[in-house]
Amino acid sequence: HSVDGQSRVTHVDNLPLELLIEVFEYCSPPDPVKELVYPDLDTSLHDPRTLSQVCTRWRSVALNLKCLWTEIPVINHFWAKLSLDRSRPLPVSVSVSVEESDLCREITSPIGFYTLHDGSATALSEIDRIRAVRIDMAALSDTTILWLGHKILSFLSAGTWSRLEYAEVDLRFYAMCRNLPSFLGRQTPRRLQRLSLRSVDRELLPCTHIFSAPLTHLSLGSGNIWESIEDALEVLSLIPTLETFRIIRDGDGD
Repeated sequence: HSVDGQSRVTHVDNLPLELLIEVFEYCSPPDPVKELVYPDLDTSLHDPRTLSQVCTRWRSVALNLKCLWTEIPVINHFWAKLSLDRSRPLPVSVSVSVEESDLCREITSPIGFYTLHDGSATALSEIDRIRAVRIDMAALSDTTILWLGHKILSFLSAGTWSRLEYAEVDLRFYAMCRNLPSFLGRQTPRRLQRLSLRSVDRELLPCTHIFSAPLTHLSLGSGNIWESIEDALEVLSLIPTLETFRIIRDGDGD
């Protein structure tokens, strides 16, 4: 702006560094553990790349503010590794969405397919730092895409989930080719509080060990995790920390 021919900086350019950092922290990804629904990146302000591209000063602040980079994107290896490095040692959140429509666009070439694979592998490479994870898979039939889905589930089965507090898994009748030996590791995530499972079947994806976690919120959709209602009630009765139990029927809204 100019007044009487003289240039004048805007108020935002005059913000003290401490106040600018506070504003940026307000734009950091929401805390999924405090929300019943996992927060998607529904605004560009939750993407640190947006803040870092405004000006030199904002870029310097954004690149050094660890909390801005705790949402690990499954875009490619580069951005996943960059976010892991810049957020270290803070706990992180990872959201993997294997949508058929998106994949059809991405895997038109081998480069696009392996980009998705490498991005997922990198984002899930530091399991001991993951505080929240969301896995969303559509009903896929293509052999190549099925392989990618299996690789992602295999990544989830490796390592120890020492910080995990929130997990949401929606397989949506995902047709698996082979069984997996475990899910979310072989040991119970001892910090897991909020758990949402949909279209998960015990014969394809064993997961009963996670019900030994100190769950406070449990949401179950279609799937067959226990042999009978009696088995389910027995397991649920052994979770003294449980505060909320929700059953989602097919066709129910979110």
